[in-house]
Amino acid sequence: MSDYLSTELAATCAALGYYDGSKYHLDKHCLDVIKDLIKYLRRDDESHVVRQFLGQTKLLQTDLIKIFVDHSDKLQLWDVLLRLIINITSPVLLIYNEQIPTDKMQRTIYQKLISYTQEYKIALTDDRIWAVLSNRLSEILKLDNIDRGEEKEMIIERILIFIRNVLQIPPDENEKRVDNDATIHDEVLFALNASGVVDLLLFIASNRSEQQYHLQVLEIISLMLRDQNANQLAKSGLQRSTAEKEKDEATLLAARLKEKEKKLERVRKYASARHSHFGGTYVVQNMKAIGENQLICHKPYQKIEALNFAQDKKKMSKPKNKRPMMDPRGERTSTLSVRLFLKEFCVEFLNAAYNPVMKYARSCIIGATSTEQTETICYLWTLRFFMEFNRHYKFEVKYVSETISTEIFHLVQRQMEHYYEMIITDKKKIPLWSCRLHVALRAYQELLYTLIAMDQSTDRGVRESSKVIKSNVFYVPEYRETILSQLLNFDELKMSRKYLIDLTTTAHVFLKMLSNYCEKNKRSVVVQQVKNRRQRNKKNKKKAESEQKSEQSPPPSVEERWDEISPQLSIVMREGTIPEVIPFDATLDVPIDEQKVDAMKKIQKLLRQKFLEQAVGLLRASREVWPENDCFGRADITQEEEFLALREIFFADLGVIEEENVAESRGEQREENVESLLNDEPDDEDDDEEREAEPYSTVVETDFKFSDFVHRFANVKIVRAMLILLQQFDKNTDEVNHYVNKMLHRIAWDCKMPGMMFQASMFRVFQRILESKHRGHKELQKFAVFIIRRFIEVAQKNRKAYMELLFWKTTRDATEVVEGYNAETDNKKVSRNLWTETQEDELRTLFMEHQTNKYPQDVIDWILENINQERTRRGIIKKLKEMSLIINSKAVRSEVQKRLPKEWSEEEIAQLTELWEQLKNDDDPVDLIFNGLTIKRPKPKIKEKLLELGLATDRKDLRKKRSRKSNHGKSSWETESVSNSDEDKSSDEEAGKSSSNKNTAPNKPRNKGTKKNAKKQTTMVYTDVQLSGLLKDVIERNMSEALEWIKESLLDVLDDRDEESSEGIPLVPLTDYSSAAMDSPSFQKLIRAMGFTPPADEQESYWRIPSNMLSSMIQKRCNLIDAALAGNFSVEKESQKKNKSDDDEDSESNDDDVLENIKKYFSSREPQLSTSCEPGIEISDHPIPLKNFTVLSTSIEHVDTKMEEANEEENSKKVENPEPERRKSSGRINLLVDSSDSELETEIKSVNAEDEEKRHRSDEFEEKNETVKKRRLLDSDEENESLMSQNTEQKRIKMIISDDEEEQSAPEQRKKQKSRIIISDDED
Repeated sequence: MSDYLSTELAATCAALGYYDGSKYHLDKHCLDVIKDLIKYLRRDDESHVVRQFLGQTKLLQTDLIKIFVDHSDKLQLWDVLLRLIINITSPVLLIYNEQIPTDKMQRTIYQKLISYTQEYKIALTDDRIWAVLSNRLSEILKLDNIDRGEEKEMIIERILIFIRNVLQIPPDENEKRVDNDATIHDEVLFALNASGVVDLLLFIASNRSEQQYHLQVLEIISLMLRDQNANQLAKSGLQRSTAEKEKDEATLLAARLKEKEKKLERVRKYASARHSHFGGTYVVQNMKAIGENQLICHKPYQKIEALNFAQDKKKMSKPKNKRPMMDPRGERTSTLSVRLFLKEFCVEFLNAAYNPVMKYARSCIIGATSTEQTETICYLWTLRFFMEFNRHYKFEVKYVSETISTEIFHLVQRQMEHYYEMIITDKKKIPLWSCRLHVALRAYQELLYTLIAMDQSTDRGVRESSKVIKSNVFYVPEYRETILSQLLNFDELKMSRKYLIDLTTTAHVFLKMLSNYCEKNKRSVVVQQVKNRRQRNKKNKKKAESEQKSEQSPPPSVEERWDEISPQLSIVMREGTIPEVIPFDATLDVPIDEQKVDAMKKIQKLLRQKFLEQAVGLLRASREVWPENDCFGRADITQEEEFLALREIFFADLGVIEEENVAESRGEQREENVESLLNDEPDDEDDDEEREAEPYSTVVETDFKFSDFVHRFANVKIVRAMLILLQQFDKNTDEVNHYVNKMLHRIAWDCKMPGMMFQASMFRVFQRILESKHRGHKELQKFAVFIIRRFIEVAQKNRKAYMELLFWKTTRDATEVVEGYNAETDNKKVSRNLWTETQEDELRTLFMEHQTNKYPQDVIDWILENINQERTRRGIIKKLKEMSLIINSKAVRSEVQKRLPKEWSEEEIAQLTELWEQLKNDDDPVDLIFNGLTIKRPKPKIKEKLLELGLATDRKDLRKKRSRKSNHGKSSWETESVSNSDEDKSSDEEAGKSSSNKNTAPNKPRNKGTKKNAKKQTTMVYTDVQLSGLLKDVIERNMSEALEWIKESLLDVLDDRDEESSEGIPLVPLTDYSSAAMDSPSFQKLIRAMGFTPPADEQESYWRIPSNMLSSMIQKRCNLIDAALAGNFSVEKESQKKNKSDDDEDSESNDDDVLENIKKYFSSREPQLSTSCEPGIEISDHPIPLKNFTVLSTSIEHVDTKMEEANEEENSKKVENPEPERRKSSGRINLLVDSSDSELETEIKSVNAEDEEKRHRSDEFEEKNETVKKRRLLDSDEENESLMSQNTEQKRIKMIISDDEEEQSAPEQRKKQKSRIIISDDED
């Protein structure tokens, strides 16, 4: 500091006044001097000369505090003085921008400033200072917010900042006060409480009109309680508890024993009679020195292990950037008086202010756009402390209800991720961000502890709330994998050891909660899982969508689209929020006047893509910019005229190219498309064409397996982190040792990876653990013995195991050490991603062979066919890139496709025409033509060429036709059961297969068509008697409540039906009894019999009520459930009819009556007109004796059949039906026997085709009979129901009326002599 500056500052400070021992007398220029000091501090340099001078001269202690206390009545002087004191006591870390200086000189200045602020804090323990502040603050708070004015609001804020500055001063390291002793910080807190400042802070926090100060109060509270342990504070009482006394005595005893051992060590060191240099020299037998002589030592050793060569070596000091992060300052126990008033403050804050203050703070954190993190840290710290205090004091969820929800989990998890990212990016502030990450982790840990406490609550509502929160946390992968990711990202150079302890504790608690949650939920836990997939190029995607749209129904006309949007447009113009739009682009070279046409086109494009608000806004903005000629309407246009103007724009032909329907896309894409339309942003199609298919992630639901989740913890990074804690096992608490041991036990035992523990440094720790005599280390000793024994077993088989001790091992390495280096690992991912040298040579050979011989097939497809490994297309491409055989995926395209000419040659066209004439009637003509062409072209190109040449008139003719397969003499139920079992088997096999291109390619169409095929599966329709039997079985199993739930669901569907919806309504079990019922096989059989559909694929989890179920059917199911719950079943009528039929069992006349009854099914109603008839159905000429025939009392669905004309289908019938004799027998009505003893089953199945004779006979029959055959019906209880619509006549319906899923073979059914009617009809 220069002499001039020091003289100037000394003269300025001397002009403040003087102190006579009892009162401070002010100088007449005192106010100006204080203002000058504020200016000096504002203009201070980087060395902080002025601030150092004020600290050295102790201006605050000698002058400023005395003026502050003695002249508080002079408000103007007091306010300016408060500003100066706030500036002097500002946190030094904030002065250095939250970054501790690394330069030696700056670091010295930094430490000096810290010492000055610590001296300030000692001086500010005076009660009179805080009494003056309290009086001034209370006077201002008594005024209403309107009467205060801006100056007084500023004074309140300055007072709060001054309190914050004083409490933020770090304690002196040389203070070293023991627990239950008063520190400087405790004295300041006691002074705050005695002066009433603490009560004023509580008043501000509990008053909603003072919300603008809540964040500052929250920061002050966090600084007040920063050294306190919430558990100890909650359990503090007027007297010390027995546990506290025992703990203090044990601590004192340990300290005394440690000191005693040090004294004994000193005595032993100097107790010998002579100096050690005169003790002589000794030779160690059988141990050579560096040369040829024997090793010499100066001391006789009893054990060779005592010989230490590193005794005199100096340890190499680690560089600063390689040293582990230092632990932050820990918690301590304050004096009892301080703890008691702090406990009372915490209780009052919880009761009156916690929830509203935390709610306001969270809204500020979420809505803030600045990068200030102090508020967030205070919020997280307060959340952790008060939730822990509430848990240990008197646990009441209502006091902390604001901070226990899924949203809070999301907030904490997001902050943890942000802090870790800042550790990686902002390397100069790593200690600061690491400390903040630790605070966030402790908040997350306390949230888990609170959920455990809620589970143990006696209130059922609290337990249900905890269950809901846990289900959400475990369901979302981001929440579920937060702790796992933090463990994997741990770095001892950037994170402290205390952070690792808390992280291990949190992981243990989380895994325990997840394990208990999975065990309590008997049915499988469904969670979200992120799957990585590959995104198609934009160009290919557009092509696929255009082809799909062209194959689908034609797009709606302009009139239909206008009719669709006109009601919405009317509502938008009347009630919608119209945005402000700029109709021109000033950055273009085109003048604004010439952009009128572009604006008109934008309006039309927005209207046709259903962006109505933007279209109306653009029209009105264009009217203001271009008012001439009224192109966009008059200035005073009415709403009706504006609507008509928009209609004209919508129908006008402006040359706008139609794009894909944006209205069907997601909301985010809609916003992006609107911006691109308004800003004229072109699509970068060229870039997208050149860009490779980028991977993207999709979220799907899957069954959660706890064992699979635990296997993810088997990572070498986690093992190394656990070893860091295990190395200080003697200093750890018993709880921490248990958590570490449990984590290592999960990896070694649950994950079957003991080889990951085979490490020399861990074995050295095991030696110390086995030597320990502490009782709390027995669990660690058992684990150490287990690992060592396991290593001995492995070492006997693998002689390289001792060398493996020197290296850390991954899961694959550990498996190789234990099982053998050539053994295949169970982890399929590892085996797929790993390439041995032999496999790489094979891949290189195949690639070079393809390049040499220039095969026409794609190189990757050819390699997949010829390689002797299970590989995916993506894996091979990736490996080829690593081996530098290809540069990108475009290099692996087929050479033939690269050289394909765009235009078709005459020879190709002639060959295409010839193949089309030969194969146009085949099931899949395009595929056969593709195989027959000499020059292979893509199938879409073949289709386009066929349509262009006029060989095919409709794209539908080019589709693959469904193959009609015969039953080969099997009965209908046999073929159905076989097909169903085959489908189930194939689906199971497909689910278990890997995603290799070779295996999955043929199955992709089947997977895509799963839902379509599910709709065409046979429908099971049960009788009332059969349903009554199933209902009785369910009621006997005590599932009446579940039946009530099913009935309520059916009634809800009946009330809220959406006729246009094609998706079923899911049955979501929300209660325990409904969940248990859905797992019951008998209950599933019942709901299947009622017509409910099971989950179609792995993406569906619930049964569904079909959308096409009739309202009358739903009402009848409800009535049946009501009757069953009341005890009324329909079993007696069935038995009476059976007894009646048993009396006439062997009567031949009864057979005739039965045939007559069958005929009545088709002739009981008046003849009605129909578009076609089915002459192929005949009654067998030879009567078959029937027994126990009963009339079905069931809800009957009409079966409409339609005969295709013989001339149109003659050729296809010849190709598809080469065995007419088998078809002939299957086309008749067969009266067969049923395997069920109590129920009657009627199966109605379609016939595939008819033979030549039958078709010829049907043609002659139609010519002779002008009248059309009557519609066939089955007698039922619902004969009054109307027939199906004419649309259903166009569809072939396959229906089975069944009561038992376990069908027997046909011979057994004939023995039991039950009747079944099978009516075959055309299926297609």
